[in-house]
Amino acid sequence: MIRTPSHKWFVSHKKQLVTLRVCLPKVPFHLIDLQVEPTHISLNTFRFSRKYQLDVKFPEECKVNPYRANAFSTDKGYILVNVPFAHKEEESSPSRNIADDLAEEKQICKGREESSEIQKEEQTPFLMEKLPLFRSVYKQFCQRLMRDIPSAYRRRRILLSFRSSFFSYLRGNLSLWELKQIVNRFRKTSRKSVSSRQLKCDDDIPQKVSQPKPTKDMLLRVAEEVGSKVDNVQQMKNEKERELSMLFQSRQQKKELRRERRRLKRKFAKNLAHQRIVQPSEVVQFQRKTRDPVVQFSVHT
Repeated sequence: MIRTPSHKWFVSHKKQLVTLRVCLPKVPFHLIDLQVEPTHISLNTFRFSRKYQLDVKFPEECKVNPYRANAFSTDKGYILVNVPFAHKEEESSPSRNIADDLAEEKQICKGREESSEIQKEEQTPFLMEKLPLFRSVYKQFCQRLMRDIPSAYRRRRILLSFRSSFFSYLRGNLSLWELKQIVNRFRKTSRKSVSSRQLKCDDDIPQKVSQPKPTKDMLLRVAEEVGSKVDNVQQMKNEKERELSMLFQSRQQKKELRRERRRLKRKFAKNLAHQRIVQPSEVVQFQRKTRDPVVQFSVHT
């Protein structure tokens, strides 16, 4: 369903401006199609789920310049389209506007070129500081390549790509993190080539290696190796089971020892309590820690 949004005109003769306010709540600004013509404004939101369409004509007393119109959105869901008035010179000579636009573009391009030249002049001492560091890193990298990669052609390709990436980093096209990633990638490839290399060849000539056909002896050897591996795995499993059983037995023995100790402690405590029972008419002697004489008295129960 296509609806017509609520809108309102504002004409300011002081600012020489015509403003159209359109209420489009919850409609993204980048999904609004807007066209400003010398006589009218057309607006639609067919690219959004809520379909709005508006075609309105400018007031009769207002003659506008649609090439200088601008539009923006507000936080409250309004779209404001500002269109300035057209002067008599602009009405008579529309080509003059194009010349002004071209002159403005030329000035902008000149400003960009000047700013880029200033940046280059500022970067030159920074580059000269980085070059000695690059020489040391480059020497180390060449030594590693000579050690790891026997092929001269492949070494040359890697070094050229490494140099080009480093100089692009100096120019500012690459970040330091990207340069480190490239260097690490080269190191990984060189290590892989060393690990996968079986024959030593100084040139890049592809050498054909004849692979032996499988025979009975080879199959038997492979079967023996597989069987030995299976036996080793089984032995390891048996050893683990034996260790677990020994551990279980030791735990059981510890439990039995604890029970026996508790039983002996209870028995010893019973005997001690039986010995401590005082018999009738027994003489008990108490002696103090001081030098007093021994006091004797009898206890009757």
